[in-house]
Amino acid sequence: MVERSLFRAGYTAVFCNIEGEEELAVAGVDALLGKTGVVTERIAPGGTGRVKVEGEDWRGASSDVLEPGTLVTIIQVDGTTLMVEKEL
Repeated sequence: MVERSLFRAGYTAVFCNIEGEEELAVAGVDALLGKTGVVTERIAPGGTGRVKVEGEDWRGASSDVLEPGTLVTIIQVDGTTLMVEKEL
């Protein structure tokens, strides 16, 4: 069994095993990058709407018009706003 210790820096946790190798575990809002969500309130360029990701409701923004029901991918997190793009 490999012994691990946990160091926290903001929202990112770094695990170091006994041999000194690092394994990166992403936590917090950074863990949302690349996830799929669904638009629940219309998003227009320059404005915000709402996006549901993993059961949580977030403010969403995009450079495109996105209607409710559109599947989106999270490409950036800016505070409490998710920057999204239409899933291909």
